[in-house]
Amino acid sequence: MSDCVFCSIAAGEIPSEVVYSDDLMLVFKDVNPKADVHLVGIPRQHFSDVAEFSLADSVSCGVFIKKLAEIGRAHGDFKLIFNTGAGVGQTVFHVHGHILAGKITGEV
Repeated sequence: MSDCVFCSIAAGEIPSEVVYSDDLMLVFKDVNPKADVHLVGIPRQHFSDVAEFSLADSVSCGVFIKKLAEIGRAHGDFKLIFNTGAGVGQTVFHVHGHILAGKITGEV
C-alpha cells in the first residue's frame, strides 16, 4: 500500500534502525520507545492487523510470532503486544507487534 508507513519502511523507502530482516518480516527500533528495549516487528506483506494476518496466512503468522518471541527472549523478560483496532490504540493499520523489555516507561 502506497500510503502505509510500515509498507514504506519494509520497502526501504523510509529509513529505520533494523535489528532483524528476512523475506517474511522486518524488526526495527521504535522511533518513540516506551521501554529500555522497544522493537517493532512487521510482516513485509500488508495486513491491517494480527486478526486479518492470522486468517489470511496462519502459517506465516505463526512463524512471525515465533520469531518475535525469539527476539524478545534475547532481552530477558519481555512483552509482546498487538493492538487490533483504533479503540485499543492501533494507530498504524499494518499488523505490527511491539517487543518491550527492561524498564517500561509508557503505554503502547
